[in-house]
Amino acid sequence: MSKYDEKVTEFLRVNYPSKTVAELATVLNIGEKSIIAKLSSMKIYVKPGPQNKAASVENKVENSKEYYVNTIAVLLGLKSVDLASLDRVNNTHLVNLQNAIIKCAHFSDGKK
Repeated sequence: MSKYDEKVTEFLRVNYPSKTVAELATVLNIGEKSIIAKLSSMKIYVKPGPQNKAASVENKVENSKEYYVNTIAVLLGLKSVDLASLDRVNNTHLVNLQNAIIKCAHFSDGKK
């Protein structure tokens, strides 16, 4: 007898994706990989990952050197071309520089 009879298949169809694969595997006492395979064969399995590609691309842009250099230029009232040599600095140093500028601007406003 197959572990995926009509009742189990219908249970998966009704409860996925409101229940996770791990939850379904626990309830049915079937391995997670087997559940994933069955859901895939039913063409309803959604592989976990970024909700959409745009969010993933947006995150990469916000962590790019160009983003940090442009932000630093804005904070200093300069054009990003004036800071072109900062493109050779690693991201960690750019983040530190950006944070230091923000901190200095914060203190110069009389805030502590």
